[in-house]
Amino acid sequence: AIAANTVAFTLKGFSADIANFVSLSGDLGFAKTGTDIVAVGSNVTAALSAGTSASLRLSNASFGLRSGAAGTTAFELANGTLTATVDGLGNLKATSVAVQYTGAAGAVTAGSKVSVGSQSYTFSQAIAANTVAFSLKGFSADIANFVSLSGDLGFAKTGTDIVAVGSNVTAALSAGTSASLRLSNASFGLRSGAAGTTAFELANGTLTANVDGLGNLKATSVAVQYTGTAGAVTAGTKVSVGSQSYTFSQAIAANTVAFTLKGFSADIANFVSLSGDLGFAKTGTDIVAVGSNVTA
Repeated sequence: AIAANTVAFTLKGFSADIANFVSLSGDLGFAKTGTDIVAVGSNVTAALSAGTSASLRLSNASFGLRSGAAGTTAFELANGTLTATVDGLGNLKATSVAVQYTGAAGAVTAGSKVSVGSQSYTFSQAIAANTVAFSLKGFSADIANFVSLSGDLGFAKTGTDIVAVGSNVTAALSAGTSASLRLSNASFGLRSGAAGTTAFELANGTLTANVDGLGNLKATSVAVQYTGTAGAVTAGTKVSVGSQSYTFSQAIAANTVAFTLKGFSADIANFVSLSGDLGFAKTGTDIVAVGSNVTA
């Protein structure tokens, strides 16, 4: 059956690849609006993968596309179901997910609408030109027996790796009610490919620390670092998602799991003041720390 007022070039079971980004599949209807071709789809899937240890999939999503002159293509998927596997990150979830792509001249204004017959898609937010991102808003993940992460992330593919860049990301390390460290509103960078290669870092955030017995605990710089068995990072390594990027300013060795405080200071009531550099981690139900160049 075909409804009245149908004007559509329909593709069932379509598939397409966006160079070194995602593969798309689903059902689409195309039409022409002015000088543009537009498309609307439902039950569309976007898959971003790097080997067997890093993949993200947004399934059963709504889809809108607009394409005209060179560089003007823009599309978005939203309101679907996320399935994500990133080696080292457990229980990865998000409150909202979108897959966005725009060409060099493909910026989209908030509220832009594309229609094919009775079907339509509205871009709810503005999208800048040259956006290539698999975005997770309100994401959360656990790193086994280390920290829990939360915030907003954008993922993309670089070569054979999946990379991620985030802002306003939080890492929390806690053991009961008497020992906890939290780095909030931090910058975040991640790289993951083959098994064991995941590496991430948070830096430039705000430290909140509570360790029973240590008062007024502060630090001049704080970083949260994780690397797998083959995840060593060289100083200056940069990961980018669209116009956003993160640079690992220092080298990180493989098998690093640390919540690091440089230039820390703390007071032990009516006893000594401590200062130096510390690394914190979790062992069983305890938080432990090891330091060097520490002064009491």
